[in-house]
Amino acid sequence: MRKGVLLSLMFVHLTILGSGLFRHQIFVMPKILFEVKNYYQMATGAGASFGFFSPNLGNQFEIRFAIHGDQEIETPLMKMVNAEVALRVSNMSRFFIRNYGSEKIKRATAASLTAAAFNHYPHARKIDFIVDLFNLPLMKDYAQGKRPEHTETYRAEFRKRTKDLYD
Repeated sequence: MRKGVLLSLMFVHLTILGSGLFRHQIFVMPKILFEVKNYYQMATGAGASFGFFSPNLGNQFEIRFAIHGDQEIETPLMKMVNAEVALRVSNMSRFFIRNYGSEKIKRATAASLTAAAFNHYPHARKIDFIVDLFNLPLMKDYAQGKRPEHTETYRAEFRKRTKDLYD
């Protein structure tokens, strides 16, 4: 009995894992089952895309800060956080990238992340929130000598308010 339940759970997990191979739903399923599958995939990572096998690998983004204060420092967002916070910060980074078309959401997310940077660097007068895009060439272009290109795609400047602004 216990062995059968375990084998059934393994089958379901591997089926959902395999569904990540396909970008589109290949068969029709009831909406509730589709939602359960999506939640399971989000919770376990079982539905992650297998895009890294593809010759059309997507571009990569990196968020970094230029800190201006007593010293001039540039640091990637992920180097400012510990392991416990890294997952939450990764989610915010993905949220920023997924909503890249909305200037309002970009600015609000950038402000939120930069507020944390001000807490991390209390002597900073100004912090630039920077998003870099690494354009990865197609495999055929790479074989012909084309290499990844680094482009700054977004920059927002934030200044620390001082007491005299409120007087």
